[in-house]
Amino acid sequence: MFPKRQIRAAGRLARLAQKPPASLLLEGGSQAERRVMSLFWAAAVNCAALSETGPCGACPACVQMHGQASRDLFFFDFSAGPWKDVIDELREARRVLGEPPREGTRRVVALFEVQGMLDEHANLLLKSIEEPGPFNVFVLTAPQRERILPTLVSRSFVMTLAWPRPTSAPEGEGAADDPAGALTAAFYGFLDTGRGLFAHTGGKAKLDKAQAEAFVIAAQRDLAQALSGTATAGGARFLAERLDLAGLRRLDLLLDQARESLQTKVNPSLVVDWLAVTARGLAI
Repeated sequence: MFPKRQIRAAGRLARLAQKPPASLLLEGGSQAERRVMSLFWAAAVNCAALSETGPCGACPACVQMHGQASRDLFFFDFSAGPWKDVIDELREARRVLGEPPREGTRRVVALFEVQGMLDEHANLLLKSIEEPGPFNVFVLTAPQRERILPTLVSRSFVMTLAWPRPTSAPEGEGAADDPAGALTAAFYGFLDTGRGLFAHTGGKAKLDKAQAEAFVIAAQRDLAQALSGTATAGGARFLAERLDLAGLRRLDLLLDQARESLQTKVNPSLVVDWLAVTARGLAI
């Protein structure tokens, strides 16, 4: 029902479902994991046999919520980006929020990848989230809370899923000669001076997908600290000092694009070179 590495989050969600907040924000994890866990939550708040480990997975409410077949589930997918216009669907959902659920205990409004939501979408939903009524719960997902409107974050209970890992651990991880660690250091050096990166990505250098993924994840973690104002050292501090808020958000999108490119089997060296050259334009 949920990824094994999210077992701790699943337990927390199961306990929280006994008295659910009006709005829950799930950050962290991968996009696929955020989808699964949002449906896990929808099942949990409706399951009649909910236990400490989660919903039963077998009752009608669980089956319908997991299959997105329940009349009490509104699932809005913003992962396609802000150009997807769902304003009419959102208005239709708002019209029924004052009614009791049709099948289960609670009606669930899932807002998947709200970083792709337009401001007009968010503004339409804010009042409903503030005054959800006794039968309605909202669940929002995003890679990081810093990527969405602060008004949505402040009205939600935030839970962080386990951060994603690279496909396989790079050889020598944690050691002084860790290739991914060396690449991360070279990346920040390149942003600062414009030199030192291509020795890791060009010529005889053999950069594999796992090392590139590990580097991108490390940069995303640094970025999360920079965005949240908790950067104290290393790459996070560098980003906080060299980029304004617009630059940080632009880098966030670039890192997402880099991870997607690695998943589609683009040459890792080309991905890292493109990311570094493009990002350096933000840092100057």
